[in-house]
Amino acid sequence: MKYLAIFQLETLNAATVFDTKAAAEKYIKECASLANLKTASGEKENTYTFTDQSKSTDDTARSIAINKLAAHVEPVDAEIKHQLIYNKNDKNVETQLYDDRKTVVKEADKIIDEHEYNATKDEDMMGSWSIDNLEQSLKIDLSAKLVLLSSKDEHVVSSYDSVDMKAFCRDFDQSIERLNTTAANDNINELKAARKKGFINLGIGLAIAAVGGILSLVSYNNAKPGEKYTIYTGIIAIGAVDACVGLWYVINPKAGTNKK
Repeated sequence: MKYLAIFQLETLNAATVFDTKAAAEKYIKECASLANLKTASGEKENTYTFTDQSKSTDDTARSIAINKLAAHVEPVDAEIKHQLIYNKNDKNVETQLYDDRKTVVKEADKIIDEHEYNATKDEDMMGSWSIDNLEQSLKIDLSAKLVLLSSKDEHVVSSYDSVDMKAFCRDFDQSIERLNTTAANDNINELKAARKKGFINLGIGLAIAAVGGILSLVSYNNAKPGEKYTIYTGIIAIGAVDACVGLWYVINPKAGTNKK
């Protein structure tokens, strides 16, 4: 039996594994102390809520972050491994499973180094690394995960962010700011992708409608007086609908994202 110390924020679901429940509880309280927070037992067993014990009461962003921060200890009767998710130019690269987080960080740093970049301490702390070089047409995203494996086929049945929560809490305000910035950038990228998809749909829709119009015109011109000709209303309608959907995504890209 293993125990997970699980920390939850709006954009973070991180876990660290321990051999005993007491060790997991101790880790949560140590993290709270580093962030200048205090813990109180929640309504459910092995859950903890956080409150601010700092002298400053004017930091709204900090207060919001603390209100969303929660932690709990969860017993796990499954094989636990660490995984490196590797995405290169929008294609997944297969990586192996590792026994500990330290090895994952070393492997990620090695991959970053091979492309002549240097991983930062913040990236190592968050277990999230990225390279985005437009000139070289190179985009790499790496993320460390703590995963639970099924006993039958060793498939991943559950996954958590693998974050160095002590380092995160040691510089708590900056860590929260970093998370917010990352979330904002992700949102901007999603909106750009949705708008791009809208332009593509708009172009394809107009092209389909144009083809339907051209075919209808050809049929009309080829028909002799008194003969029937075909108006390809189905093709024109499909193109018009696709173009309208594309235009909607261009005007309102939020409609094309997964976020509600």
